[in-house]
Amino acid sequence: MTTAGSLDPVEQEQVAASSIVITTEPGQLVALGDYLFAGPLVIRNGPDGLAVTETLDTETYLLGIREVPFDWPIEALKTQAVAARTYLAFTLAQGRTSTGRTYGYDICATTACQVYAGRRGLQSEEGQRWQAAVAATAGEILLYNGAPAQALYSSTAGTRTRESEDIFPGLNPPYLGAVDSPGEDSPYVDWSFAITEQEMETLLATQEILAGPLHSISVSTTPDGGGPWQVVVRSGTSVASFGTYQFRSEINRAAAAAMPDRLPAQRPDGRRYPQTVLSGTYQITERSVVVEHEGYRELAREFVFNGHGWGHQVGMSQFGAKAMADRGSAYPAILAHYYGGLTPSPAGAWLPEQITVGLQVGVEEVTVLAPTGATVSADGVELAAGVAVWRFAADAGGITTSIPSGIGTGPQVRARLPYRPDGYHLAFHLTAPAEVTISGTLNGQALEPLSLGLIEAGFYDYLLGEVFADLPSGVLKIRISATSPYGDYTRGVVLVPERR
Repeated sequence: MTTAGSLDPVEQEQVAASSIVITTEPGQLVALGDYLFAGPLVIRNGPDGLAVTETLDTETYLLGIREVPFDWPIEALKTQAVAARTYLAFTLAQGRTSTGRTYGYDICATTACQVYAGRRGLQSEEGQRWQAAVAATAGEILLYNGAPAQALYSSTAGTRTRESEDIFPGLNPPYLGAVDSPGEDSPYVDWSFAITEQEMETLLATQEILAGPLHSISVSTTPDGGGPWQVVVRSGTSVASFGTYQFRSEINRAAAAAMPDRLPAQRPDGRRYPQTVLSGTYQITERSVVVEHEGYRELAREFVFNGHGWGHQVGMSQFGAKAMADRGSAYPAILAHYYGGLTPSPAGAWLPEQITVGLQVGVEEVTVLAPTGATVSADGVELAAGVAVWRFAADAGGITTSIPSGIGTGPQVRARLPYRPDGYHLAFHLTAPAEVTISGTLNGQALEPLSLGLIEAGFYDYLLGEVFADLPSGVLKIRISATSPYGDYTRGVVLVPERR
């Protein structure tokens, strides 16, 4: 079945505001995309669009970190908790970025900072293990000269982490040196893919690196602490040089823009790599291949990337920490290995009681699924409370929204089965936000139900064949069930055998 359909919203009260605040009752969560948050959530507009922020205490923030699987060894989870808490403390000590100042947040929720995803999954058995790891390390961070260390971490080192200076020129604290990282059980310890000469030229041209016919690409390496490895591109009469980590960023951006169907390449197991170039540790070699054409063969060039690790590879390797935990190491020893001997200390005043996280930044629209006890206010004035789908849009420096029709009331459904040139349709009117499920029987046999989830009040129209596919003739009975905390409602319609 498909979920294709159309909505003709009922008339709704329009609201314009400079800020929106969403609060919830204890134990209830607001859905923003695939994630759940306790709030309060604040929505503001700025020069690049809307931003959604959440204010919460620091240990609750740690519960929302989603950097490693919750089923990893408990000592690896404790290691990650301390590293993430230290990263937060270091970020706070630097002060807000310009974007953070504009939108009113301390740290972002993406890989540009560290991944924060709210409360989803915490009540699972694995989620409780993460809660235990956070609680066991409560308030612990890594300090260097009395201040929070810059506790960088990434997924996979390969077999050895990189010196910070070799990846991020100018960054060289003594605790971010290269160390061995054996036994990593990661699919990205080694990686490889090949692209054609034409594909390489496309990528280079997309980033305005190509200065004529491509002659060669090579990589020069340095020992630990010797500075970034260099990619040298010779094209036309030009020679361009990039650090391998910078070149990784250029190629990854170009691949996303120019070749999304081709790159990232396939892994040996048939799945795609998570990025085109995974790290700054790689070689690029050239090889000749025979290309078959209709009636003739042609000798062509391919460029092969052979690399190790995923991420910047500076500081802690997450898979390396797991390997050490698997071998019996406790979290202080794991942290000391990857961070130059630093071990956990009380954070003291380096961590405030509350922080504000930027959940989404620079978006044109925000959709929120509010629970029963949620209250939505605009510029301090309560708009409505209750379960509903809310949509907010950036508009002329402010925010516009519509108060969901029927919010706080029980749903009702009116349905019919009109015939149109493309076939029978299922058309229904929902009077209030509700969880809606469409089920049915054909000649007494149950059909697979279709869940629409929480939807807003309005008029919906679905081609019947898109709701229940491949229907033969017969007596079709359809039931539409609408459920909300304010009441349940069921409506049935019947289509008799005489099909047109």
